Amino acid sequence: MESQIRALAASRVVLGAAMLLAPGPILRVWLGREAGGPLPSLLARSVAGRDLALGLGTLLALQHDSSPRGWLEATILADASDALALLAGARHLSWPRVLGAAVPTAAALVLGRRLVSQSEH
Repeated sequence: MESQIRALAASRVVLGAAMLLAPGPILRVWLGREAGGPLPSLLARSVAGRDLALGLGTLLALQHDSSPRGWLEATILADASDALALLAGARHLSWPRVLGAAVPTAAALVLGRRLVSQSEH
């Protein structure tokens, strides 16, 4: 289970760092034409910072032999918030873009919840 937690956290760190450093390419894949301008980049970098912090917090908890449960729960809340935001804005995106964002978000939610439930035992 620890290897799955580590992989989930590391992927969040990588994606967060990538979007923090170069939000443009990621935003273009996700938003298409709407990705231009400074406001989408600013918002993407905010989300990227959050994801980077959640991933690093989880990895640091594991490194220090602490329970990562609180970090995983915070990650689930962030992913749920992302899912709600996606639902609220779905009418402004094409279905392929909605699905492209919804599938990894749902997968992260399911995996995170499974890892939390396994850590209860």
